[in-house]
Amino acid sequence: MGLKEVRKGSVAFLMPCGGPVEPRAVQSLLNMVSKAAIDGYPVSFVGVTDRTLIHCARNWLSAGFLEDTDCEWAFWADSDMTFEPRTITVMMKWAAKLKAKMLTGVYYQRMGKHGPTIWRKQLKGEGGHVLRESPDDYGHFPVYPGVSEPDGTVKVCPGGAPFRVDVAGFGCVLVHRDVFSDLKRPYFKFNFYKDSKGNEKESSEDYHFFVEAKKAGHALWAVPEIELGHIGQAPIVTYRDCELRDPSKVVSEVR
Repeated sequence: MGLKEVRKGSVAFLMPCGGPVEPRAVQSLLNMVSKAAIDGYPVSFVGVTDRTLIHCARNWLSAGFLEDTDCEWAFWADSDMTFEPRTITVMMKWAAKLKAKMLTGVYYQRMGKHGPTIWRKQLKGEGGHVLRESPDDYGHFPVYPGVSEPDGTVKVCPGGAPFRVDVAGFGCVLVHRDVFSDLKRPYFKFNFYKDSKGNEKESSEDYHFFVEAKKAGHALWAVPEIELGHIGQAPIVTYRDCELRDPSKVVSEVR
């Protein structure tokens, strides 16, 4: 699969793109790629898709990475994210230290209650006792900030040490080429299933990738050392917003 001669330490930058990208995101991406090159982790391939269904986009980008590049690593970014300049550098260094082939940053959902985008199949209590375990492949429990492990250490906090999770969003993920070799195509797809109560459920394409990678023996490490941003949805302003202003605070209508 792919080219025989793989350049050690080289990185492919892969980003599905469903529309215009925020200037803040572009700026952070350029700073991150530049910093990675300075630190010895050159991004030598850039793959971007335009207005494509997300699972198709990820599969096309994977094929391009494997077949058209000699890069060792694929760094996946979502177009609605902001990154520290050192993001790729930090993740590459932790990959070497942990001998890991899959790593994810820690970020939070941009809508709703802004829950974390990292999940585990089991919840454990003191002494490592399993409190709850998902009965199916795609039902997982979110890992929230400040939740302690049995040893008392807080795992999800800026600057914390890496820790194991089972699945994650794909907004900031580093994957080694070897992982794809152990998986069947399509690497990304939506799954429809019934939970333990018989309710119809849908699982996203990133869940599928990580579930299958775990079955193939690959561990996923979350790296909370880097701070990531998830650009939220802009509000829609209507006349109601104008009516809700406090008249007592309007000094003058003259502009």
